[in-house]
Amino acid sequence: MISVRPLIASDFDDLATLLEGFNSPQAVLSGDEGCRRFNEILTHPGTTVFGADDAGRVVSTATLYLMPSLTEGGRSFGLIENVIPLPSRRGQGLGRHVMTVAHQTAWDAGASEVMLLTGVALKARGFYESLGYDGTARHGMLLRCP
Repeated sequence: MISVRPLIASDFDDLATLLEGFNSPQAVLSGDEGCRRFNEILTHPGTTVFGADDAGRVVSTATLYLMPSLTEGGRSFGLIENVIPLPSRRGQGLGRHVMTVAHQTAWDAGASEVMLLTGVALKARGFYESLGYDGTARHGMLLRCP
C-alpha cells in the first residue's frame, strides 16, 4: 500500500537516489554534507518534503515551500519543486498522488495559489496541466548564478 508522508532525516538515502536519477545537470549533495543540508531543509519553516512510501521505500517525491506574502490579503503562496518518481515507477500515478497531498497541505495552510517551474526538456507540462495548472497564467523565468 502506497502512502504519502512528510520525509524525515532517515529518508535521505532514498531521496538522494531519486534526485540522482532525475534528468538534471546539477550535482546532488551526498554523504554527510547532503544529510546536513537535508536536515536544514526539513527544519526550514514552511517547507515540507513529501514522499510516496511503498513498504518503507520512498518511490516519489515533491517539495512544498509555503511563502509568506503581502498580496492576496496576506495569504501565503506555495512553490513546488523536485517532483520526481523513481524511474522504474513512472506512469503509476505516484507523482499525482504526491502532488495531491502537497496541494491539500497548501490549501489547509491558507495558501492562495501554488506555483512551479518545469523544465522544457522534461516534457512534463501535460502532467501538470492534468492537475489543473495553467501554463499561460504566468510567465516563468530563471536566472542562474554565473
